[in-house]
Amino acid sequence: MTRVLALLLAACASCAAAVTASAQTRTIELGSSREVTAGLDVSAVGYLEVDTGGRRNYGSASLVDACHVKTAAHMFRSRKAGAVDADARASVSFGYERTEAGHRFASTHRITRVSFNPKFNPARTQQPGFDVAVARIEPCVPGAAIAVDSTRGLDDIGQLSRRFAVVGFVPDAQLQPRLFAMRGCLWTGDGDVLGILLNCAGKSGMSGGSVFMADGGALVDIGVFTSSVSVKGRSHGAFSPLSANKAILP
Repeated sequence: MTRVLALLLAACASCAAAVTASAQTRTIELGSSREVTAGLDVSAVGYLEVDTGGRRNYGSASLVDACHVKTAAHMFRSRKAGAVDADARASVSFGYERTEAGHRFASTHRITRVSFNPKFNPARTQQPGFDVAVARIEPCVPGAAIAVDSTRGLDDIGQLSRRFAVVGFVPDAQLQPRLFAMRGCLWTGDGDVLGILLNCAGKSGMSGGSVFMADGGALVDIGVFTSSVSVKGRSHGAFSPLSANKAILP
């Protein structure tokens, strides 16, 4: 009998100001597996806002350690054609909780420095294989962590028997951020320069979201969701594995 992978959703456990999380723990189904998989605290998945001056981008980011997040590089595209703005005003918020008034976050953190995958070409509309940025945040977020695996390459990740889940923020009917999960995604068999393609098409706002894979009874974060791409008339979700972005990981 198929069992359900569980994802525990909790508010940020702590931040540099020692804020104690107050949101109730909740669960989001991620997919199906023959094994029970341990829950994952998604307080480390954040909502990203980037202002490059006249252009505002909204998406997702997630912690790779207490002081750094990973996201999609195209979130920092500037008004200048074919350019990214490493000095853009940007912030990421953690500890999402829905409220009667809409939503709230436990903490918001400034992005102070951004590194881009050196192969990323901002002049290209879609380049999911290299569309990754890593940014330093202040203050840091001790206590909120995701198991991150940067060793798995395309050959290992791209196995048809594996299921994936993508977690990020999409706008709700009032255009407010809403934590969202695409569940039970399968690898399509395509990859390399397109990144790894899933049969789950993306949604607006999920750029930079975390891509999880069941591994030995646990969920690990293995990549950055970058975009939806069209292949032979069909829309797929694309992500770049962290193993292709080691040069910019802290």
